[in-house]
Formats: sequence, structure tokens, C-alpha cells
Amino acid sequence: MKDKGIQFNLPSLETPEHILEHSNYYYKLSAYRSNFPKDNKGKYIHLDFQHLVDLASIDMQLRYTLLQMTLDIEHFLKTKILADITKSQEDGYTIIDRFSQKIGKSSESFFDHIRYASRHYNYDLYLKRKNDLSIWVLFEIITFGEFVRFVEFYYEHEHQNEYIEIASIIRYVKNIRNICAHSSPILIKLNEQTLTHDRQSKYIKLFVGKVPNISKHTRKKRLENQRIHDLSALLYCHSTYVLSSGVRKKRNDELQLIMQRIRKNIHYYNKNQLLQSIFDYIHKLVDFIVD
Repeated sequence: MKDKGIQFNLPSLETPEHILEHSNYYYKLSAYRSNFPKDNKGKYIHLDFQHLVDLASIDMQLRYTLLQMTLDIEHFLKTKILADITKSQEDGYTIIDRFSQKIGKSSESFFDHIRYASRHYNYDLYLKRKNDLSIWVLFEIITFGEFVRFVEFYYEHEHQNEYIEIASIIRYVKNIRNICAHSSPILIKLNEQTLTHDRQSKYIKLFVGKVPNISKHTRKKRLENQRIHDLSALLYCHSTYVLSSGVRKKRNDELQLIMQRIRKNIHYYNKNQLLQSIFDYIHKLVDFIVD
């Protein structure tokens, strides 16, 4: 780390060796250095080891809350879709055939991750329903990725136009869910601008455009980063599709605690305009959905 220009000047209750042995490991901790500039010799500028420790701590707390938010979205979307199907002329079985045909997967193959594992929690469900798969059973066993494909299918091929918005943005929720579930860092490579304007969700651009004190220039720049774009999409989806005020309040309280955690050592980043701007952007989004 010293060879890369990382300093060890900020005080800490634990030594770097202790942190790397007991709290975090080098590969993950060092990933956050991507948010800091380098000089013409390839050395990091104004980067202290405690900056990495602080970002890793913030990131962990953020991931835990975002993962819960993706679960909330999945639950309430499934509830809504099942209610709509139950009240329609659909019998709940033939739609499985149409969905299977669309994605090129047999209905039996939805049980593949269960049928060969007798200790799987849903093994009894497989034994009872393996030859009689309905939409209600499908929603109990499919992966989130398969559920995303179903939402897209439900809008596009079942002509459920009220799902046009969520069908186009739920894939971004999946991106955040996957990275959180695998405990991979989110707050890294925040200076990358790989998401061109035409690849950004128009619904997320409209959402961010309504947030007070986020300029058009800031919105454009922040949404060009895939991670920030997808994080924005998740916050929007949760505030829009999770209907329980109690659940929303719980997650909002958790988000506010994360904002407090960010402010705890915000002085660490006085010389890092990128992180200051990112934290300010996230803070404004959180305040907007909480209000």
C-alpha cells in the first residue's frame, strides 16, 4: 500500500495489520482506492488507509439495507401480480406454459435447483407440485433473475400496460441485489462514466429530475455511472412499489442512519470532490423519498 502512495497518518484504535487479519481483507479493502486520483507517477493522492476502512464500513451498512429493500420490492411486486392474475380470467396454469415458451425453458426445469436436493426447504413443494406447476407455486421457487424475466414478460407479452415502468427498470434492482447478496463493494469506481444517455432509464432520469437541488448537470454526470444509476433506480422502486408505510418507514430510518454514518467522518474527504459529490447526491435522494 505504501508503494502505491497510500498513507497511514490518520489515527485508529486498531493497527492496519489487525484490521486486515480480523476485520477485512486486502482485496476488498483496497478496491475503494479506485475513488481517489493518482499523480503522474501513479501514486495515490490524499489517500489514507483509514479512508479505505471508513468506506468499507459505510458500504457494508449500505449493502445490508439495500438488500432488504430489494426483498421488499420482490415481495410487494409478487403480491400485486398474483392479485391481478387471481382477479383476471387467467387460470394460473396456462400462463406458465406461455412464460416457459417465451424464455425457452420447460416448466419442470424451474424445479432443477430443488429436485436433486432432498434437504432443500422447498423439496416437499416439489414433490407435491412437480407435475402441476401454477403461478402461485412458481413465485415460491423462482430465482430473482427469473422473476425479473417474468415481470418483463408479463408486460410485453401479456399486454399488462400498467407494468410498463417497472418492467423496464427492475433489471437495475437485480443488479444491486446481486452485488449485495455476494457482499461485493458498491461504492467503488464511482468516477466511471460508462452508461451513455440512451442506456439510462427515462423513468430514473425523471425521478432524479424531481429531486430538489440536484442540477441537470449533476443528474447527467451521476447517472452516467452504472452503480449510481442502479442505486437511484432501487430507491425509486422502493418508494413507488412498496405499499406498506411501515416497511417504507423502517427502510427510510435505516437509510437515515447510513447518512449519519457517512457524516461521521465526512472530513476525511475534504480533498476528494468525487466522494463529496456522490455522498451529497445520495443524501438528497434519501431526503426526497423520506419526505
